[in-house]
Amino acid sequence: MNDFVKYLNSMNSAKSESKNALAESQLMEEYYSRIEVKREISSKITSYLKKNEGIENEAIILTGHAGDGKTSILIQVLEEFGYFEGGKRPLKIEEEYNGLYYIKDMSELSEDQQKNLLMKFLSCKDYGMSSIIVSNTGPIINTFKALFNDEVSNIEIEQKILAGINNVISDPITISSKGKSFKFRMVNIANIDNAYMIEQILLKVLNKELWKECFVCENCCKCPINNNYDMVSENIDDVADKISKIYFWLSERGSRLTIRQMLAHITFSLTSNLECEKINNFDDSETMKNKYSFVNGFFGAYHDKTLRDNALNIKPIKELSLLGLDQKSFGKFDDELFIKESYNVFPEMIKERVIKVIKATGEGISDNTYVASMLRNEIRRYFILFAKDALNQIEIENTIISEPFMDYYRAVANDSAYTKAVHRKLEKVVFDALYRYFIGVYPSKTEENLYVTLRKDFNVVQNTQMLIAKVPRDDISIVLEEKEDKAEPEKIDNRMFLKIGNKGKFLITSEFLEYMFKFYEGNVFTNLQPSFSYGISKLKTQIMREYKVRDKEKLTLIIIQNEKIGKMKIEVDEEEGQLIIT
Repeated sequence: MNDFVKYLNSMNSAKSESKNALAESQLMEEYYSRIEVKREISSKITSYLKKNEGIENEAIILTGHAGDGKTSILIQVLEEFGYFEGGKRPLKIEEEYNGLYYIKDMSELSEDQQKNLLMKFLSCKDYGMSSIIVSNTGPIINTFKALFNDEVSNIEIEQKILAGINNVISDPITISSKGKSFKFRMVNIANIDNAYMIEQILLKVLNKELWKECFVCENCCKCPINNNYDMVSENIDDVADKISKIYFWLSERGSRLTIRQMLAHITFSLTSNLECEKINNFDDSETMKNKYSFVNGFFGAYHDKTLRDNALNIKPIKELSLLGLDQKSFGKFDDELFIKESYNVFPEMIKERVIKVIKATGEGISDNTYVASMLRNEIRRYFILFAKDALNQIEIENTIISEPFMDYYRAVANDSAYTKAVHRKLEKVVFDALYRYFIGVYPSKTEENLYVTLRKDFNVVQNTQMLIAKVPRDDISIVLEEKEDKAEPEKIDNRMFLKIGNKGKFLITSEFLEYMFKFYEGNVFTNLQPSFSYGISKLKTQIMREYKVRDKEKLTLIIIQNEKIGKMKIEVDEEEGQLIIT
């Protein structure tokens, strides 16, 4: 029996007894310090809070989403102040220690307590102390408003705090009232891409010291959990890389994961919440290893309805289930796996497991049956997390998620696979796609301008359209700009922009690039995502600022015949009282 397995099972929301999902409840646990991931942001916050000679004390408001690790960061800051030198102890609601005043969580306090403690927090500098508050953004704004009442306008308070949380660590924010100024910084860890942490999480959770009891257990040979440990630890670098990209993909789709959610996902994938006592009763066949495999746990893909329903309580599993990543066709790789039945794309250990999974069903993997269809989906899960081929790795990743997303990821992550050729390809895709979106047809190979016209419906080609803006092709480019507010070793180093002329700069997201590829490939849309529609409207506004046709007396019509562009200029001759068409 391994108590660490019980601990892992307590860290997810698949069952009601997930008592260790919160950092504060974990603090007193035996295993907490052994799987805790040290955060660089903690040291940076500490460097602000520890008074250096000639530098005044700091006040920091630590905010972020529930589960982002705010309490864990506070614990690490307190540790650097020597708070736990006498041993582990639970945090108080508020406390002064070694020149630091902390408030554990504003949401746990009454409104009067919130006001009183916020004023104490802001006034600590007067007493030679630094201070830190952990709070969600909404409560802290409301408490500031209540504290300063009508002395400082609500608009000013909102504007300053919301501007502060646009960065990971803000510049000092000043709020003045009755001749006194209060300074503080906002630290918003929701701006940190957590996906980079998955490697550290896996390394901590798979530390051999924590699994020693499993290695000598009499059930180790038939234990699904032990089997999952072997598969993942043997391939940890590749698995971590795959998972981090999937998490970043989810984030770009609007489903950013907190550290708590990532931990819940990984621990559940490893154990499926199995208990050692239950494994005693398993037979020696491969059936249970297959059923409770890491890949099935990762996607919550169980035939057991109760187990699947429990798995869907974990956000990443729910999101992956909605996307059906393991159910889409993998093109030529499907042919390799299911027609040629070649599994050389897998490391040897995984290849052996895949062959055992296939043999256990007793059906042909290419058969046209429900069981064979489910089997192919299971093998795709192994492919998603374990496929490895040095010569085809880029193609594998493009196939699993998508080419536009992976091009975007490689660009913003400074990946060496993002070459000048790929960059030129993206510029062509974006230009041609925007041309088709604004005009309705593709540009010719020699087209030198992007035209914006008055047009009723982006899906309908209007033969005659009025030109309202014209952008020279040479004025349109994709540029990468280094992120300036990195506070941790995230993999994302850059932001991607579409540069329009001298002034226009439009942030390119992976969603925007996905749509550009779809327009480029000729897809027809009945409707568009609101976020994309808003983005394209914003881009159009930027184009109009610099490239709008401003001559009111001369109109240009775009004439489309057989998908070719022609232009007709109409000029009003007031002296002759006639229209001149050229």
